[in-house]
Amino acid sequence: MAGSKADAKAMKKEAEANYRVDKKRCEAMQGAEEKSCLKEAKAKNEKAEADARGTHEMSEAKTDKERAEVMKKTAKEKAEADNKAVKK
Repeated sequence: MAGSKADAKAMKKEAEANYRVDKKRCEAMQGAEEKSCLKEAKAKNEKAEADARGTHEMSEAKTDKERAEVMKKTAKEKAEADNKAVKK
C-alpha cells in the first residue's frame, strides 16, 4: 500500500475510469440484474478509492504506529463498502 501522493492520485483516476466502464456495462442489463451490477460496481469503486486514500496517507505516515492506523482504517473502509453492497 505504500506509495507516493502521485501514486495515490493515479490510483484514484484509475478507480474513477473503471467505475465509469463498470456502470456502462451495467446499463446493458435490466431489473434486479442491473441493480445488483450497479451495487457491485459502486462497492468496487469505494474499495479502490479507499486504497488510493490509504496509499496517500501511508506516504505521509512517519511512524509504524501511524502506518498501522492507516492500514486498519483502509481495511475498515473496504469492509464497509462490501457491507453496503450486500445490504442494499
